[in-house]
Amino acid sequence: MTKRVRLGDSPEYIVAYSTNEEKYDNGELIHQPFPVYWELILRIFEVLGHVVKKGSGTIVSANQNKKI
Repeated sequence: MTKRVRLGDSPEYIVAYSTNEEKYDNGELIHQPFPVYWELILRIFEVLGHVVKKGSGTIVSANQNKKI
């Protein structure tokens, strides 16, 4: 799951990456960072909650402390 974004090496894109640093046996990251080009982004939404996967269900919790 992507948890963070940062500016890319050029102004044409941002880089999405996970804070999960799990690696294959050869040392390569399992969840590789990847570029997201601005021209392909249709909408950006602020995340007001978080998703937790538990067993066979998914729980979505809203951030109650966020003022809208």
